[in-house]
Amino acid sequence: MKKNTKIIITTTIIILVLIIIGLSIYIAYDKNIIFQSSVDIEEKQEKTKKQNKSDIEKNTKEEIDYTFNNAKISNNSNGYNYYLSSGNLGDIGIHATLKEDIKSVKLSVDWSKMAINYNNKSHSNTTETYTINFDKEITEVYLGDFGVTADLSTLFFLMKDKTIEYMPIRKATDTNNFVSYGKLPDVDGTIKFLSGGFSIPNSPVGGGLTTFAQKEDGTFLDLEPIIESTGNYSV
Repeated sequence: MKKNTKIIITTTIIILVLIIIGLSIYIAYDKNIIFQSSVDIEEKQEKTKKQNKSDIEKNTKEEIDYTFNNAKISNNSNGYNYYLSSGNLGDIGIHATLKEDIKSVKLSVDWSKMAINYNNKSHSNTTETYTINFDKEITEVYLGDFGVTADLSTLFFLMKDKTIEYMPIRKATDTNNFVSYGKLPDVDGTIKFLSGGFSIPNSPVGGGLTTFAQKEDGTFLDLEPIIESTGNYSV
């Protein structure tokens, strides 16, 4: 009987020890899980924040209407009727290519055509090349036409920071100074250029060509009054 009692007591003690060990292992494991979970939660929260930010930006872009509309011309103070058009003044004698370093532009100037468009006969009938260097990256080079003559034709440089630099072609050829003439004032957030035109209601003048800057908020700018405000054009 005593022997059985000892066996029962021993067995009970062993069971209790096993239970205690099991509970200790479980608690330690559970705490580790909790610790790991808190790290995982932080990582998941960070990923969620980034994903939410990405989704918000994506949704914002999707919500913006980038279609052209006359009412979206934010500087239409004259009440012109604007429209998109593939029309241009043709080959006026200057061609621009963005170089591989995306910080410089190669110009090819056909002086024989320049003489026709700008009455500039100071050069022989040759084609010469020039390079315009920048201190920041360029995403697009665009030849913009305005009106019905080449007097306002401009080479635009859309920078990576969404600002615009420019070169007035007539002034550049007259002075033989093929450089950027700086940043257009009060123009930022530009994502692309578009060719178009305008008509003037109840005017015998009719209208002419223009170039638009499309902005990231879905609005557009008529670049003609902006370039004229720089004082680098004689019209």
